[in-house]
Amino acid sequence: MKIALFGRTIESESMGELALLVDKILHKSEVVPVIYREFADYLSEKIGLCEFAESDRAKISALLSKAVFFESYRTLPDDTDLFMSLGGDGTFLSSVALVRDKNIPIVGVNFGRLGFLTTAKVHNATDEATDPECNNWIDALLAGNFTIEERSLLKLEYQNAPADCYPCALDEFSIQSNGPAVLEIKISRNGA
Repeated sequence: MKIALFGRTIESESMGELALLVDKILHKSEVVPVIYREFADYLSEKIGLCEFAESDRAKISALLSKAVFFESYRTLPDDTDLFMSLGGDGTFLSSVALVRDKNIPIVGVNFGRLGFLTTAKVHNATDEATDPECNNWIDALLAGNFTIEERSLLKLEYQNAPADCYPCALDEFSIQSNGPAVLEIKISRNGA
């Protein structure tokens, strides 16, 4: 099973939760972690800062040492089974451009402040001691026990689109003028 991990930043106070998630992933012997290169570089730098527990740094280091890396949609392996977006809703929305049409389920794990799209939450060790079942969703997810919620994508078609542009969005598009000229926009829905 290949699990892709994508994130931007994780606050120091949440590194224990990340380490807990990573530990559960690494305990599945058949899991191959595939990590977004910029996120891996960020984690490597964070490990060197000694801002969190040594045991947590060791778990994240173990993940990085076993990982395969990807830089973009093109280098994300097509046979990835699950894409984990680690952050908030903005990180989740960025995940869509990395997965695109590869038909890989995306799970949003909230390491941000507010999550409408990232509803899964890793509870810390103290919470686990009080409620041993609070992180059972992770084991269920890794065992393939989840349902997929289909989402509609918005697609933007326009002339002179850059070659690397992915003209789809999960949430919204922002259209702005690139100068003082007036914009002329024709909007249609489902071709009408």
